[in-house]
Amino acid sequence: MFKKIFHTILLKRNFWRYASFSEIADLYTTRIMRTIAINVGAAFMSVYMLKNGYSVVQVALFWAAYFGFKVILTLPIAQYIASKGAKRAIIISNFLYIPSMIAFIFLPEFGNWALLVTGAFQSISAAMYDIAHNVNFSRVKSVDAAGSQVAKMNIFEQVAKAVSPLIGGLLAMFFDPRAAIAVSAMFFLFAALPLMRTPDTRSKGFSLAPKGFPWRMTARSLLVQMPIGFDVFASGTAWSIFLTTVIFAASDNQVYAELGALTAIVFLVSIAATRVYGKLIDKSSGGSLLFWAAAGNVIVHVLRILVRNPIMVLGTNTAKEVMTAGYSMAYMRGMFDVADRSGYRVLYVGLVILASNVGSAAAALLLAGVIALFNSVNGFMAFYILTAAVSSLIMLARFRVYSRA
Repeated sequence: MFKKIFHTILLKRNFWRYASFSEIADLYTTRIMRTIAINVGAAFMSVYMLKNGYSVVQVALFWAAYFGFKVILTLPIAQYIASKGAKRAIIISNFLYIPSMIAFIFLPEFGNWALLVTGAFQSISAAMYDIAHNVNFSRVKSVDAAGSQVAKMNIFEQVAKAVSPLIGGLLAMFFDPRAAIAVSAMFFLFAALPLMRTPDTRSKGFSLAPKGFPWRMTARSLLVQMPIGFDVFASGTAWSIFLTTVIFAASDNQVYAELGALTAIVFLVSIAATRVYGKLIDKSSGGSLLFWAAAGNVIVHVLRILVRNPIMVLGTNTAKEVMTAGYSMAYMRGMFDVADRSGYRVLYVGLVILASNVGSAAAALLLAGVIALFNSVNGFMAFYILTAAVSSLIMLARFRVYSRA
């Protein structure tokens, strides 16, 4: 069903010039299924850990170890993808997430051992998928309408993100949090199936230290990816921890539904902005969009220190999602252009993912540090002031594709 829908939409627009419609439909079907899988259950992992007696510092350190392990894995995984193909890597990554979720179900019984298995499988799966998906999308995109293509990809993803957290939250509230995690594992299985029917397109392998890699051309975009990774953790995992421990501290399993409902509303609001952003990027206004959306993102982080009730949460979450969609879409379009011109697509994308994980690991360590030094409320206030400072570096991003009139 999903494949037919995507085929119809993409065929009418005729965006995709370098891949068959079947290949694109498979890519989108896999993307939306994986997005649902993550947001139905995996998105509530931090909340579940907190509800099982782990402290904020312990949860933050778990995520720091998770992102740190991904940093170590990224380049070897990129080497595998370059040799064996991105499609095969996406299939494997979805299967690897399943034992991660199954192990996490047994957190109350096995404690840290369950976390160890969960973190190991999930980090390998996520690193493999992040690289493979971006390599695939970069390869098949249209040069002339890349902004609109990124917008469509973002809209499909936002719809999945809007629906799935609410479903997961309701499952957790009315049944058990582990029911949402089990459903999440099932969707990872569904996400692997579409790509198993067609052959892969392999790329030539690369050296992990190539002499001809264009470091001068790629350095700025790689450095900017670190504050982006920092921002992703601060706005996702860290923010859900803040909401659980400060805003919804008195809730029981109801917190899962409350977080899911807020997330659904926010993502639905952001879809309208996504279409506008896609048109701006195709009109070579992506550079201005990236700068001003990143500036707005800084302001949102500063305002987060004032949030004390669900209405304020909804307002800041909505503003944050609109700003994030703006700078991330513009950055992604510029990143794909650099990947095209670099001559080392897989290695460059791998380095982008590596830099992002460095930023996320640093954010997790910082969160653990400030919470250990202060109480929860003051610690989170300090964390988001520092996040505003770090995320301001995103405004330094520059891409040649936007300088062409």
